[in-house]
Amino acid sequence: MTSREDDLDRLSDTRFVLGEGSHAFRQSVYAVYVAVLLALSYGFTVAQALFHTSDPAGLRAEILSWPALGALLVVGVTGTGLTYRAGRVRGPLVPPLPWTDLVATSAIDRALSLRRWLALALIGTVSGGVILGGVVGGGLWYAHVVGPGSFGAFLAVGLAMSLALLAAWLAGQAGQSPPVPGAAAGRPGPRTALRRLAVEDLRRQAVRSTRLGGAVLAGDVRAVRLEVAAPVSRGRELRLRSAGPVLVVARRDLLGLRRMPGGFATGTALVAIGGGAIGWSVGGREVPGVFPALAMLACYGGFGAWAEGLRLHGDNVGTPPLLGIDTGTEAAAHTIVPVALFLAVGGLAAAVASAAVSGAPGPGVRAALWTVPLALILGGCHLLAAFRGLPPRMFSGFRSPAGLAAWVAYPALLAMAVGGPLTAAVASGGALAWPLGVGLGALLAYAGMSRATVLAASHRI
Repeated sequence: MTSREDDLDRLSDTRFVLGEGSHAFRQSVYAVYVAVLLALSYGFTVAQALFHTSDPAGLRAEILSWPALGALLVVGVTGTGLTYRAGRVRGPLVPPLPWTDLVATSAIDRALSLRRWLALALIGTVSGGVILGGVVGGGLWYAHVVGPGSFGAFLAVGLAMSLALLAAWLAGQAGQSPPVPGAAAGRPGPRTALRRLAVEDLRRQAVRSTRLGGAVLAGDVRAVRLEVAAPVSRGRELRLRSAGPVLVVARRDLLGLRRMPGGFATGTALVAIGGGAIGWSVGGREVPGVFPALAMLACYGGFGAWAEGLRLHGDNVGTPPLLGIDTGTEAAAHTIVPVALFLAVGGLAAAVASAAVSGAPGPGVRAALWTVPLALILGGCHLLAAFRGLPPRMFSGFRSPAGLAAWVAYPALLAMAVGGPLTAAVASGGALAWPLGVGLGALLAYAGMSRATVLAASHRI
């Protein structure tokens, strides 16, 4: 009997003793079945309705243009990089602690003892990519924007993207583990990555996954951020220079970004994608109505990656102020850096994308100027997010997990609901969109600072 056959026999005996059957696989297949039903019932219906509202010829030209292909490439590369970084926090393979301590530490080949969790991750990731590609491609085909061949291309792109993301996810998890002593290097691939996973890293990710699950169930956003935050590993020799109370807050935020370059890069990538999508919406001829809202979601995420100082200030609200300024003024000072970076990165990306799509500099200038009202909207939404206070109680009255999720996501949904339609109005030439954008942005900023003042006052004795 070969070593591999011996490992398979011992692994089969272990599963028999533990009573572990195909329960996890049945759950995964059932989850995929439910996802397919939801995609057919709701996803395809919404997608084809959105595409039916656009001119098929114009939308086809936009999809097959070089800017669209470049945007797809940028999204793919950025998503792969972010997935690799996420794998260092919580990878695709997180077996239970007893399995990690008793089976993964045994003499059984780790590529065999962990392959079940790799298969589960493969099922979920590939199913999600194929379903997403099928919904978008099917909606375009049903709306007579593309033909059946393009529908197959969308399925292939969804499959390829899901496999690339899973590979980056696994590589990120394996990259934080040192090579296992005595293990052969082997060729790059899933089996080599599984053998590289150290037991200490598997145990740490399992514990972190448990804590993350508890924080999500409790709606503790601060606990989630503390779990996923990367430790400061560079820039420790940098010191904060003194300045006025407002300027020193901005310098503190810049210092924080220098010490966490991953956060700065993540924000830059997301805002570049979102700003480019906004520029495409402003300068494009036919863009689906949901496109500007999705662009605002990307901008919200990138803005938030730069606004870590604002969130930390919200976490510590109610403590004695150290700079001699009130809570609202300090909160406003924490928005200086993310707003400035958004205007620089998002404005440039919007101008370049709009000019490239329209073929004229005029729409590019208009798209760059439109990022000013959007900066106000995003700043106000992040102020509301930072000072949202304690989560609602889940198990009292009408509270529910869905209500808790809505409470966590409402600032992002608010940014999409306000910025998306206004961007679409600017694209169609609506003159009222500009004063509405400035007015609503100022109103959101005022509401966020008022919320900060109220939350600070609630901590006083």
